[in-house]
Amino acid sequence: MEVIKSNKGGSKLCYQGYMYTKHTTRKTVQWWKCVKRSSTACKGSITTSLQNENPTPGQPHNHDPSDISIKYTKSRYAMKEQAALTRDKPSQIFAQVVSTCEDDVQAMMPREENCKRTMRNQRPTPPVPQSFVDVTLPAEFTITTNHQQFLLYDNGQNAENRMLVFCSPDSLRRLAEAHTFFMDESTESEMSNHLFYFQYRDAYIYAAGNTTDEAGKFVSWHPKFLSFMKSLQKSVEEEPCGFIQRLFEDCDRPKLLANCRDMGWRTPLMLATLHARDDIVRYILLTEMCDINLQDCQGRTALHYSYMLDVDGKNIRKYLLHAEWIPKNKLPSDYEDIPNKDEWLDKEINYEELRRIIKGKKKGLQAFSKALKDCKYPVADFPIILSPLVQDYRDLIFLAVDYGKQDIAERLADLDADLKRKEKYIFRTEEQEHVEIYMTVIERAANLNLTELLSILQKIKEKRLLKKEAKVQKETATKIETNPNSRALIWT
Repeated sequence: MEVIKSNKGGSKLCYQGYMYTKHTTRKTVQWWKCVKRSSTACKGSITTSLQNENPTPGQPHNHDPSDISIKYTKSRYAMKEQAALTRDKPSQIFAQVVSTCEDDVQAMMPREENCKRTMRNQRPTPPVPQSFVDVTLPAEFTITTNHQQFLLYDNGQNAENRMLVFCSPDSLRRLAEAHTFFMDESTESEMSNHLFYFQYRDAYIYAAGNTTDEAGKFVSWHPKFLSFMKSLQKSVEEEPCGFIQRLFEDCDRPKLLANCRDMGWRTPLMLATLHARDDIVRYILLTEMCDINLQDCQGRTALHYSYMLDVDGKNIRKYLLHAEWIPKNKLPSDYEDIPNKDEWLDKEINYEELRRIIKGKKKGLQAFSKALKDCKYPVADFPIILSPLVQDYRDLIFLAVDYGKQDIAERLADLDADLKRKEKYIFRTEEQEHVEIYMTVIERAANLNLTELLSILQKIKEKRLLKKEAKVQKETATKIETNPNSRALIWT
């Protein structure tokens, strides 16, 4: 006989292949009931002393005993206990526990992702601080799992502006060896009263040998530069060239500003080209601070964009070619004959935003629906325009299925996403060979065992077929009514 912990933290009695949970406690005995009393209506019971001794079986069970189920329950509890007591990664804990299990127990285990989610939930969440004084760092949060120093700097609980810097020595070394840095903008914390702002990649200033004072100056400077960058990206479309010139004159890092990027890696020069602002393009080129050969996330330069403008891009192309543009990848002239050029930019920007929401862990259907309201064009038309332009284009409904956003996939199907479109997936065979298979989104949902979504997509596809058949019948009936001779042709 053995007593283990249940999923809810209570006691679970294991005896002769059966498991019981405590039902009532009396003066001298405890009464336990079978764990399958709900699933199989089992009335099996047992009584023990208050010290969990002297087991006495009561009502018989309606199922056979199972030592495998007990071993499985103990393995799941071992995962939870190790996750709560250590800082080991859930994937490491899962691998350790499963490696010691018998084959029958391993077969009963849920998917690894489900087990890791359960283990993460076992770890206590620190209380939300209400002031800087309340922000205390336990020793375990100041070092890494490899026992390396993680807290680089803390100016103290009594500081007027609290500054915490976290980074491991290994990460510092890699940052010091890097030649290019990508930085996120300041993001407000979800802590009450917004006590902190996070600067995710500012540790590189320490890696470059800077002092704490220099680091503080950078943290103060960074938000100011971001405001210049956002203002420039928004004003390129409509503001006069003099406004753009003042931005560059007021910014203390004009060269950095001239080469800043938006979420599609587009520079101010590219944005000015897209909006046919030849005056701004000419000014940016005259500053000699921008790199005209920088590429966006699809490998396109400003000259590529100029070929989307037809006649409006003639002067811009002349400026860029005069500035000694260096050809790379796809030639700009390849974009000259692309149809629907006026829709291309809007659709690509909308696509990038929707794709970012689908890939994000914290955003779901609500954020996706809100972003859809800003779209000028139907998302079902995105593949027609963007497939020829965007390298390795992925339709949004395929992305939603692959990232487990089933509600977004259903929403896209309701918006007439193409259910017949096929996209390439690469699988590895038992012989470790790579095989390319083209699938529809319905086939992909079946491949991932998303049964609920699969059923919904199949119903939507059937509705579309019925709607199409009804439309054909209606058109046929209309033709017969307007042209009586067609009836004779049909009967013939």
